[in-house]
Amino acid sequence: SVKAAFEYGLVKGTTPTTYNPTGSLTVAEAIVMADRIHTLYANGKDTLQNGSPWYQPYVDYAIAQGIITAGSFDSYTRSITRAEMAAILHRVITY
Repeated sequence: SVKAAFEYGLVKGTTPTTYNPTGSLTVAEAIVMADRIHTLYANGKDTLQNGSPWYQPYVDYAIAQGIITAGSFDSYTRSITRAEMAAILHRVITY
């Protein structure tokens, strides 16, 4: 599963050379994965790049595309709950 997610470009690791499959997923990381699914479906490739903070372009894109709403999360750096992840993925999959 991890290999397929990497090959499809949905996950890229915690650094260019490391991946942490046992770590917890943050809200920002979940939004990034959702955005990648969305852009791959819509454009055939991931067109977003890191900003400042690194996740801001992804948050802005997710809001613009209706994947999340502004103010939905108290922090993008905290761990995401399963329910929150399911809600985000549901909005992407029903695109």
